[in-house]
Amino acid sequence: MIYTVEKANLITKQLNKFKNSYAFIIAGHFANIDFWINEVVNSLTVID
Repeated sequence: MIYTVEKANLITKQLNKFKNSYAFIIAGHFANIDFWINEVVNSLTVID
């Protein structure tokens, strides 16, 4: 369980970096949006 919570915290920390970024930086990460969505879904599924 600890690993799962730590992984979720790391994902949250990474995604929070995007909220204050400039649009051109976020546009560069848009190609990875499916990866991040899958990471969030997977973490929520494991925690549940």
